[in-house]
Amino acid sequence: MFYNFVLMRFGLVITVCIIVLLGSCKKETCDEIVPVISLTSADRTATNTIIKIQVRDCNGDIGLNDEDTSGRDRYNAFVDIRPFVNGEWSAEVANYVDSTVITTFDDNNVFVPVDTIYDTLNFYYRIPIVENNSISDIYDAEVELNVIASDFGFDTFRMEVKIRDQAFNSSNTVLTKQMIVQP
Repeated sequence: MFYNFVLMRFGLVITVCIIVLLGSCKKETCDEIVPVISLTSADRTATNTIIKIQVRDCNGDIGLNDEDTSGRDRYNAFVDIRPFVNGEWSAEVANYVDSTVITTFDDNNVFVPVDTIYDTLNFYYRIPIVENNSISDIYDAEVELNVIASDFGFDTFRMEVKIRDQAFNSSNTVLTKQMIVQP
């Protein structure tokens, strides 16, 4: 009789443990469909700036495939440079877009317009799709952007960063601290 009592208690304890373990594995949820970013760091050297941002996207649709190379799918991370001029932040960000288009002909003598924009001058980046191995759809990651430039034509500036998900929802914009070009 005592043996049956111990077995019943042991069975009850095991059952409670299983219920607690299964309940603790519930899927994390959040309701925001727009990605949210926060600035982790912005470290500047003489030749570049490494910007690290923390990304959270509730529906997990961050990242571009290798095939996503045109139109709005071309980039999904953007760094703008805002100069500090005459004691205040400029109303406009620095625009490095070279809109020159040259024409050429392919091997079949077909006219092909060629865009001469250099991606590094625009500070546009591609965050790739990363396989999510968790039970949650939520995308949490740190992203590192390497801005390969140091002289923007003014001595004081800040960088403004935002990203876009696959549904073209733009995140909030994060700002670096003021940066000064040393002569």
